[in-house]
Amino acid sequence: MISHIRLCIHAFLLVFLALSFQLVAFKSAYATEPASSVPSIPPEGEIDIEDDINLESPTDIKPQVNTKQSVSRVIKRRIQTKKTVRPRRIYPRVKKEKISEVYKMRMEVADLMKKVKAVERAQQRKEKPTLAKDIEKKINQKADSGNDKISLTVSGHVNRAVLYIDNGNANRLKHVDNDNSPTRFRFVGKGKLNNCTTVGTNIELQVEENSTADVDADNRPDVTDKISTRKAEVFAKHTKLGDVYMGQGSTASDDVTEQDLSGTYVATQASGIEGPATSVQFIDKFTNERSGITVGNGWTGMDGNSRKNRIRYDTPQVYGLKLGASHTTTDSWDVSAKFKGDYKGYKLAAAIGFVKLHRDQKAGWKQLSGSVSAIVPLGFNVTFAAGQRNFFKTPRKTARFWLARLGFKIDPFNIGDIALAVDYGESRDLVDASFPYGNGSKLTSYGLSLVQKISRIATEIYATVRKYKLDCIPLFEKDQDEQIINTGRTRGFKDIWIVMAGARIKF
Repeated sequence: MISHIRLCIHAFLLVFLALSFQLVAFKSAYATEPASSVPSIPPEGEIDIEDDINLESPTDIKPQVNTKQSVSRVIKRRIQTKKTVRPRRIYPRVKKEKISEVYKMRMEVADLMKKVKAVERAQQRKEKPTLAKDIEKKINQKADSGNDKISLTVSGHVNRAVLYIDNGNANRLKHVDNDNSPTRFRFVGKGKLNNCTTVGTNIELQVEENSTADVDADNRPDVTDKISTRKAEVFAKHTKLGDVYMGQGSTASDDVTEQDLSGTYVATQASGIEGPATSVQFIDKFTNERSGITVGNGWTGMDGNSRKNRIRYDTPQVYGLKLGASHTTTDSWDVSAKFKGDYKGYKLAAAIGFVKLHRDQKAGWKQLSGSVSAIVPLGFNVTFAAGQRNFFKTPRKTARFWLARLGFKIDPFNIGDIALAVDYGESRDLVDASFPYGNGSKLTSYGLSLVQKISRIATEIYATVRKYKLDCIPLFEKDQDEQIINTGRTRGFKDIWIVMAGARIKF
């Protein structure tokens, strides 16, 4: 038994020695090459790929092992895990935050453009000029200037009408230029000195062929080639310091009695209601002859100091209020205050002016006049103008006038406002100085005016009818000694009627 155990132990030792010898022999077979020259193959998915490896030339990748199969596997793995190489940018990178801001701005601009197009479509439905058309219109209004430092604008209008006159003795149909707003053209040059200062020139000429200011109810020939200078001035305007004008043009008090929001100016000219019949003479009821007294002798709107060769200064507009002062070559001067306001469709325009006019032989006068006009959102409007003139020459009385107008404006056809107005006015002691015995005179007038504006073609079509009545002119006679005496009676005159229809087109 013991001998069998010993035999097994010896056999086990012999097998163990044989295995140890084989192991040493195996190690010695691989000891001929240094260990460092044999790279270890990393696990799959952990191969480090550099950005500068050219994937189009896989032969540049060094194999990790000497076997052909291992090299192809490594190359394939590296190609699969290599990221696509992006081309080099030729512009600086934009941060994501900046890109988002630009995107937001573009979206806001797109929304604004949609709103602009919507407004333009709505305006087109109303047949009114769009914003783009307004800009194009302003560009087209610019004419070529001989000096590239000054922009030139040409504008004006033509105003023609048919006038029917009935003075009680005769009636005539005349083809006239409406003196309420005579035909004219202007050249305005402007240049900017800086952001606050603008300098420029203004030349405005009036061209009237057979003006309503010259016709009467007779067969006199047409008055043609009547050209006059309305304005020839230079100016400088500053946003904070005000405006200065030099030359022929409107004085500071011009337009103080013409603040009228009724929209009927072209037909009835605010307070200047004598325009369509300025030279029409009244017929004496007793002699049935022309009296020599015209509508213009008995009525004037006392519209400040009109247009003169002057120097004028206007303050900047503050809360709608602007002050002005001017001096003319006839040593007359005037001051004015003008206001315009608009609040939620309620509009107000008002002005007042004082003039002191010097003439030879104390033939001058002092005048205070003004007007106010208001309109409500529904279109109803009211206008009132008044004034008084104190003459230096005796025995002239103080002349006074007043006028009230009630109007209504509406745009039912979406082509432009229709303006309708009725008015009544009185003028006292205003018969011209060439009739020294006119103290106590009274001229009354009332009228109806209609104006249709067509915005799309910058045109106004109008019609007006008016009556003038002259009363209270003292009747003087000469006695045996050729002395003029007052008979205590007054002269009577036939009423004057006018009907006028026409059109004004602006350019």
